[in-house]
Amino acid sequence: MDSFLSRRFGDKFASKFGSALVHGIYAADSCQVSVKAAFPFLWQAEETGRGSVTRGFLFAFQKQIKGDAYELGCIPDIMRNVALYSFKNGMETLIRALEDYLEALPNVTIMKNI
Repeated sequence: MDSFLSRRFGDKFASKFGSALVHGIYAADSCQVSVKAAFPFLWQAEETGRGSVTRGFLFAFQKQIKGDAYELGCIPDIMRNVALYSFKNGMETLIRALEDYLEALPNVTIMKNI
């Protein structure tokens, strides 16, 4: 990943953005992660764009505009046996409940905005 990003976008971009991206998603060293395995869309964009990632994304975008849009299929059929859970006020509800629980404990101090 590191060599791919360095080659295409420069060393500084690779060390800042690429490293953070790989650490955040895979908790790994960007020098040890294969772009073809971890981010196949980048690899494919480079192939489609004949060496240019940007051109590859543009070609893919142009195909979508011309009507080759991705077909999702019948969503109700796909989701029939899938369990989905949510909260009325979103995922923040879970975090707030956890925070309230922890704050009620005598041996816990939550420090915010420090």
